[in-house]
Amino acid sequence: MAKIRTALSMLGSAKDAKKFAARFDDPSRAMPAESLFPPDEVRPELTDARTLLLRVTNTPDGHGDIFTVVHAPAARNSVSVLVFNPNIIIEANATLRELVDDSGYPVAVAIVEEFLGTRIDHIIELTGHALSGIIDAVGPLATYSRAAFTADGFDFVEGTNRLDGAAARAFTAANPVDDAGQTRTRNQRAVLRALLNTLDVRKLTKDNSQLVQVLEHAVDGSQKDPGLTSGVLTQLANDLRDLTRKDIVAVTVPAASERQEDGSVRITFEADVLTALRESLTSDGPGEFVAKLAEMGY
Repeated sequence: MAKIRTALSMLGSAKDAKKFAARFDDPSRAMPAESLFPPDEVRPELTDARTLLLRVTNTPDGHGDIFTVVHAPAARNSVSVLVFNPNIIIEANATLRELVDDSGYPVAVAIVEEFLGTRIDHIIELTGHALSGIIDAVGPLATYSRAAFTADGFDFVEGTNRLDGAAARAFTAANPVDDAGQTRTRNQRAVLRALLNTLDVRKLTKDNSQLVQVLEHAVDGSQKDPGLTSGVLTQLANDLRDLTRKDIVAVTVPAASERQEDGSVRITFEADVLTALRESLTSDGPGEFVAKLAEMGY
């Protein structure tokens, strides 16, 4: 099986390497550093692990946005992609999305660091249009849905769907079941998992035009913290060069739903499972535990 490398790890073999690096590092793509992270004294200590907070801005109102944490342990022996339900209750009946929308990324980072126990090193925003473009460049994606539904003119079946970029965006933004976004979060995880399984590294290295398409969308649709440079991503990709597809696993962050007397659904973290996930992320080998979560349906 081909070894997994991110697109940036192959820039050295692409004639447009310097162009894409310069565009990604352009100061206009950097969000203000002072508005991104909480005070250092309340944060987990800096380690050799690398963790990135990714938000895909999928819908104008933010309800269909994808909140994801991507974690590579210090040993660089796995990558865990953890998808949050933004409707999860954090405190005082306020949801993750509400707190982030009201107070910005410092609160988002503080919440993730508190519950996962790992320091967020970088933040990146990707537009839904950019993710759709990446999917069109490498797809379609064979994506599993637990329920049949219709959204934005697309009909999705229970079972495997083959999604292009536009269909994938509708699939991840829709809220097909009244369960406070639990089904939508699983659909978002399913698309990210399908994307990871569909990326064909050997094809990308042989087809420079496809690689350029992926990079065009990824670079032009991104905003990020000033410290996340093309050099940082290239070094991380190089560190992860020996990973295979089975070493990169996408799961939902463990959460439970409870229907209230008024008919609404309340989403909270599954405390015991989250504690075990937190312990695994602060070790050198979270990959095995995260893979077990995937087998359990998370």
